[in-house]
Amino acid sequence: MRPEDMTNEMDQAALQDTAMMEQQMMEEAQRLDMEEDAEMTVEGEYSEMALNKVVDALNQVLKIFRAPEFPRFESGADVLPPELVRSFEMVNKAAGDAMIEDKLFDTRPTTDRELKEIAGKLSALAMDKAFKSFLNKPQGEGMIQEDMGVPTTEMSGGDTNVQRTNQPPANQEVDVNTLFASRM
Repeated sequence: MRPEDMTNEMDQAALQDTAMMEQQMMEEAQRLDMEEDAEMTVEGEYSEMALNKVVDALNQVLKIFRAPEFPRFESGADVLPPELVRSFEMVNKAAGDAMIEDKLFDTRPTTDRELKEIAGKLSALAMDKAFKSFLNKPQGEGMIQEDMGVPTTEMSGGDTNVQRTNQPPANQEVDVNTLFASRM
């Protein structure tokens, strides 16, 4: 057997092994997705009107996240789609991270009444200026900017937004290189 033929056979065997590993990984990913969807399954009796009311409110909040809108329902349902439950959890976690405790909700509703309560809290979050500010603020940069003396803008107040710009004292010299480095 020529050396080229051996190399070719080895390459083909390696490609088959790679294809088999890719197939196994895809099957494992599908299994994990199915398990996650099963965990996200919430059963109850939901009317079309209550479902669409919560979807409309959710879509208001999803605009702030710059996420695609959730489609409206064409009929009532006995099971909430896992994607809807995931969206509830995402919004609820963000509200918790923003420390807006009064607008947290149960992400696994089982009745129309609970859906309507969630819709009300979602609508309130969509209008909450502190929540919008929290979501639009780059995470983790505030401390660096403060340490480096970089001017920052703070937002406060729910419905009354007051901006205060923090700047280093006028008599303190600012190193331009440090200032530019802190913005990267």
